[in-house]
Amino acid sequence: MISTQPSDLGGCGLSVEVAHEFRGHSIVTRYCHLETLAVQPGQQLSGGETLGTLGSSGISTGPHLHFELMVDGTHIDPQDWLGNNTKGWL
Repeated sequence: MISTQPSDLGGCGLSVEVAHEFRGHSIVTRYCHLETLAVQPGQQLSGGETLGTLGSSGISTGPHLHFELMVDGTHIDPQDWLGNNTKGWL
């Protein structure tokens, strides 16, 4: 579910936060520096839906996706959680 209004989170620019539940864990994924949004706050999502388009909003030196992962409220290195199995996720 989309859990927050689009906002500028400390230079994050146009961003989307998605709340997930996975194996008893509360997961939040954050996608920053977007150019446009394709979702609305409170919207229920299915896998594979487009959240927005890549951009350079906020404090950014060029188009890219800033991806954050929080597990049970703690920031986690996404590589540690997702491993090398990200094909189709991002």
